[in-house]
Amino acid sequence: MRTVEIEIVTLSYSPDVTTGYLTVYNGITREVEWDLEVPILSSDLTMMSEDVDTDGVNEIIIVYNEFIRGSSRSVSTTDRVEIIDVQTKALEWEFDNGTLFDFNQLLVVDVDSDGINEFIINYINAENIYEQFLEIYNGQTRALEWMAQGYISRYKYIRC
Repeated sequence: MRTVEIEIVTLSYSPDVTTGYLTVYNGITREVEWDLEVPILSSDLTMMSEDVDTDGVNEIIIVYNEFIRGSSRSVSTTDRVEIIDVQTKALEWEFDNGTLFDFNQLLVVDVDSDGINEFIINYINAENIYEQFLEIYNGQTRALEWMAQGYISRYKYIRC
């Protein structure tokens, strides 16, 4: 029987809200295994653990709004997607092309059945909120494989 390691992943702030932290806890001992300083994040985020590059080890995927600190309050800017390698604790890939405004969906799946996972991102254009993008990236090379642009509100991946 295969043993599955369970870890608890949190995103938090420093008390003065100037630094963000990604912390990984051991699921059994509840002790900190490692942590990583990350940009200040909003509470509007998505976290998932998937084997993006099909190497047998899951990466941590984070989608969040990055804040710009204003005089008396923070103003949210564009969403960002980051993929973090859990073994090296290094940022493997980040996506912020300046037009990612409202992240809708993220899916990791082998779309073309070639044995290599792709990840699919669906987001709203910051310059035209009625326009959306659906992009498919190669999980190993992170190269853009395909893009649809238009009025895509949601998508569903269905294996037939």
